[in-house]
Amino acid sequence: MTNIFKRSLLMISASAIIGLTSTACTQDKTTAEKPVAEAVEVTSTTADVTPVKAEQAADTHGHAADNHGEHDGHSHDATPIPNPDIDIDHVMTIAPGDHVIGAADAPVEVIIYASVTCGHCSNWFINEWPAFKKDLIDSGTARMAFREIPTPPAQIAATGFILASCAPADEYMDVIVHQMVQQKEIFKSLEAGTGKDTYDGIAAMAGLDTPEKIEACFNAKSHLEKINNATKRMSAAGLKGVPNFIVNGEIVPQANQSAAALKAHIQTITE
Repeated sequence: MTNIFKRSLLMISASAIIGLTSTACTQDKTTAEKPVAEAVEVTSTTADVTPVKAEQAADTHGHAADNHGEHDGHSHDATPIPNPDIDIDHVMTIAPGDHVIGAADAPVEVIIYASVTCGHCSNWFINEWPAFKKDLIDSGTARMAFREIPTPPAQIAATGFILASCAPADEYMDVIVHQMVQQKEIFKSLEAGTGKDTYDGIAAMAGLDTPEKIEACFNAKSHLEKINNATKRMSAAGLKGVPNFIVNGEIVPQANQSAAALKAHIQTITE
């Protein structure tokens, strides 16, 4: 891995996104209820940030004994309360700038809010994504937008999102799913001090095989704008954590987020 990539790998200002990340994936009920849009927006920086080690992200994978029904970035007892004061469009519908897969004429729109550093998101993609993709996306039933929400460690999440955004459009979700499925191994590599090799591989997967391509990728402000817009839309919808789903403009209860439950729900819409 080149020095430019070591510098660019985590070009995300920790101070700029600390408010956002404590909102998106936290065990603290008070903090979790803060609107995402109140956070300072993600901004790029040329600082050489040291990769966050796995133990610093441990609270995004475990269950707290006293968390009032909340863990790993989502709340089992929270009722979404939309925030109409946030100035953003396409809150409940797919936006022109979203990362979208599926047939353009699919009768159902699905929006997924998730993070590559969220343990529950990883579990969903490992256990539910294959059936969801096969039965709903590949079948032409649904088109899906993936909205990126950086959860702790935020620099790692944002780095993964930006690398995926620099892949060819039809390979974006492949890079995202790879990080979801390999999440534990990625954290282990960070802890072992081999994270640069891991992210070198992710960069190559995204087609970034030269220092110049990597630098151009991280210098593109549009990637950070998409992350900021995703967090604003999430907050405007009243969602307090990830993963979360919106189907044809309606928020899906967290108890119904399995592939089977989503398929059953969507069948009632299309029949």
